[in-house]
Amino acid sequence: MPDGYRCHAAVFAPEPAVAGRRPIVCLHGIQSHGGWFGDSASALAQAGHAVLMPDRRGSGANATSRGHARSIAQLLDDGRTYLGWASELAGGGPVHLLGVSWGGKWATALAAEFPDLVASLILSTPGLYAKRTLGLAGRLAVGLCAGLWPRRRFTIPLSEPELFTDVPRWREFIANDPLRLRRATARFLFVSHLMERGLPAWAAGVRCPTLLLLADRDPIIDNGRAVSLLSQSIPGDRLTVKRFASAVHTLEFVADPSGYFDTLKQWVDSHD
Repeated sequence: MPDGYRCHAAVFAPEPAVAGRRPIVCLHGIQSHGGWFGDSASALAQAGHAVLMPDRRGSGANATSRGHARSIAQLLDDGRTYLGWASELAGGGPVHLLGVSWGGKWATALAAEFPDLVASLILSTPGLYAKRTLGLAGRLAVGLCAGLWPRRRFTIPLSEPELFTDVPRWREFIANDPLRLRRATARFLFVSHLMERGLPAWAAGVRCPTLLLLADRDPIIDNGRAVSLLSQSIPGDRLTVKRFASAVHTLEFVADPSGYFDTLKQWVDSHD
């Protein structure tokens, strides 16, 4: 990263390589990491797209500064690094950007801040606005600690695996995942709050084609607010909305994710 932080990432090479196919950068959620999304990355690679799957600083396999980020600027610098590195995989040019859950908030900001680097934006059950929060007392504590004790950690209010999926094997996977981020620092959570406040301006700044994917049974994300924000900010000819009626939250973790994978492949193929 620009500040010297060493960040773990996986690269899924295209099989086979197909000329003209743009790479894809995938940004994971607040608790997850790249290892949650290997199946969709493999499906995209088999369709000829290279996929860069980084673990956000302090998340997944990144043990340093666990659950921490200093500022919005730091996260934007990290994201720009991912986008630039992925672009180099294909010899230059903009890439597709996929943001999952909390990563959707980050991806929206990156698409607006670095439009020349993003060919299309995919928001998969994006955490633009959350139903699950720390509550008033928790938010006040985060605000206080963000300045005085920025690395004090708070439990992320997403402990129950059933919030993400109703498939037993995936619930077990989430419950037993040693890399899952269960606590984040006050500073990270405050930065996330500031990012939410910046969403209207960022959404209005998105210039690329955008695909919004929603789970109709989502207990984590406020779908209505997400649709309202994006539909008011992005013209209809650049915004596509698709809903998955049977999904709880993580579209990767449904009983049969083939429809989700096909949607991703069709989108990136048609926007190369």
